[in-house]
Formats: sequence, C-alpha cells, structure tokens
Amino acid sequence: MKKETYDVPDMHCIGCQMGVQRLLKKTDGVKKVDILFGESRLVVTYDETILGQSEIIDVVKRFGYRALPGTDQE
Repeated sequence: MKKETYDVPDMHCIGCQMGVQRLLKKTDGVKKVDILFGESRLVVTYDETILGQSEIIDVVKRFGYRALPGTDQE
C-alpha cells in the first residue's frame, strides 16, 4: 500500500470535495480517501500494483480539478 497527499487548489466547496472522494473510492485499487476540509487537500491510500499517481490525478481531473502531488509523500 502507498499513501500520498495531493493538493487540489481549486476545490473549496464541501460538496465538490465529497464528490471527488466518492469518485476516488470507486476507483479500482484505492483503499482509503481522506479529505482535509478547508485545506483543499486529499490523502489517498492505494495499491500501487493496481494504479499509480498519474491515474489518481486523472480521476480528480475528470471531476474538473487539478491534483498536485503534495510534499509529504510516503
């Protein structure tokens, strides 16, 4: 399992944050998604043998936002 933080700079609305969270949770290989409300950040725990960072970024992009890898990657 891998855990990564992403900045989503234009995601300010709680409804949109929840939508991004739901979409990511439906993605094969994603095990957990935490939204840091008020910080426009999300933390994704996923199986790196199934998907990678670029796929996570693409899922967020489909919802209309940019996901930028954060500085505290694990």
